[in-house]
Amino acid sequence: MNAKRWEEARRLLLDLWTRSQTYDVASDLMFVEYHLGNYAAAANYGQFASRNVPPVADADDTVRLKKGLEEVKKRVGAISVSVDRPGAEVHVDSAVVGTSPLPSDVYVDVGPHRVRAVLEGVDSPEVRVDALAGETYKVELALPQGASENPQPPALQTTSVAPGRPERAPSYAPAIVAASVGGVALVGGIVALVVSSNQRANAEDRLAALDDPNACGAGMSANNAAACDDIASQADSSHTLRTLSFVGFGTALAAGALTYVLWPKSASRTARLEPKVDVAHHGFFAALGYHF
Repeated sequence: MNAKRWEEARRLLLDLWTRSQTYDVASDLMFVEYHLGNYAAAANYGQFASRNVPPVADADDTVRLKKGLEEVKKRVGAISVSVDRPGAEVHVDSAVVGTSPLPSDVYVDVGPHRVRAVLEGVDSPEVRVDALAGETYKVELALPQGASENPQPPALQTTSVAPGRPERAPSYAPAIVAASVGGVALVGGIVALVVSSNQRANAEDRLAALDDPNACGAGMSANNAAACDDIASQADSSHTLRTLSFVGFGTALAAGALTYVLWPKSASRTARLEPKVDVAHHGFFAALGYHF
């Protein structure tokens, strides 16, 4: 869809929004504003929609909304505004974004912004925020006590607000990577050990089939030379695979210890990696499974 059609869709949706601020209109506006490059507006509409998902909402639409909101948040800054009194209008630049206490963060485009609160004609000091993409800024506004007959806006506070890191959910990624490495190493070790045992047993069976206790010893006959070379090669391969299996077991053990160290200790649930090896008449099959 070209830009002209996106603009037309935006115009129609904004008209609906002025008449009915609903989940579905906000969700559609998020995607339209995103395609038009209005990322802050898209994030604010998406945040409204995510707070007002109806119980009967389609599951696929909800997932689509969540993914879209996560994507647009990467392109904007977030301001968490608190005011020392309820019922004050919160202004970001020239727009009123709500009344204190705000239900959620306010998303803004990258760049400088001014934040203030107004209650009964009295303004709080303005706070400047130089927003960066992906950052969250905490702004605390204090309103003067009482209202004057001719209130004048206070001078701008020029000190920039540093981004405040929101509390993040514990990351399982490093532990899962370590567990994956350990699981692969363990499965590889098991497979190598099984193949090694099969090759060794096969070599012994072929040697016994020569029907000569010294068939491959000193002074072997020319008829047995080729078979003995092949048996020796198979035995060497079995030894190599056996060594690799022990290396795999050692790696799996080290990865298991690392997984324990990296796993978030505050998690209320545990996860385990279960390697599985299945043997069929035509080969071996290895699989990894996570259980939370």
